Amino acid sequence: MDKAEKDAKKLSRLTERLAREHPTKAVRGFFITAEEPGADQRDAVRRHGGPFVTPLSIRALRKELFDAAAYIAARSDYAFGSARDPRTNSSNVSTKYIGLDLLERPLLTEAWAIQRISDALSDGHTLALTGDYGIGKSMSLREAWLTLGTKWQKDSTSRIPIHLNLRDHQGQDDPSEALHRHAKRIGFANSADLVRAWRSDQTVLILDGFDEITFPVGLEMRRASRMYDGETLPSFASFAKRVP
Repeated sequence: MDKAEKDAKKLSRLTERLAREHPTKAVRGFFITAEEPGADQRDAVRRHGGPFVTPLSIRALRKELFDAAAYIAARSDYAFGSARDPRTNSSNVSTKYIGLDLLERPLLTEAWAIQRISDALSDGHTLALTGDYGIGKSMSLREAWLTLGTKWQKDSTSRIPIHLNLRDHQGQDDPSEALHRHAKRIGFANSADLVRAWRSDQTVLILDGFDEITFPVGLEMRRASRMYDGETLPSFASFAKRVP
């Protein structure tokens, strides 16, 4: 209780000062708790926090900033690269994922399971999954996205997985534009919130489909080879350089 009262008073002084200094802007303060605030904590914030301070759990605060549950629901209904259900050839995959032998280069002796890949991505590592067209890269990345989504549902403090099909973003030169287009395509209304979540390092970004990028007929092979340098697919280069 003492901590709630002290923090509420500090937040009250801060928010009132900011409101005076910036009269044309909305000012809000949050007293954040790991779990839902208890009745005593809510009462302390109400009595000592003033009109601009609200008690919230960390989960509720994250939802205020970005509705990850709504994003995950919308994204799950949209195609994941070239992943198809082997029985129906539909992008709505209902069959169980069959793990691949994903071997680490250059020795090709150490295998990576999807859980290990998901854990590495969640920890902030950058990975590249390479292989011939049609061997199951998109299905594997879809499974990694699903695994990360399940992890977020169990622990809302974990990073939120974002999956982009690169064929939807060929020629874009700004990551924000790519995220806005991605939100529109999957039917997620709050595209600006998606951009903010990425910029605030709340997300795991999965880019799928390097081998699905098309080039105009007659394009010189030397120019096509620059795709990985970001000339033909500048949004990827921007993502790589501007990861928060």
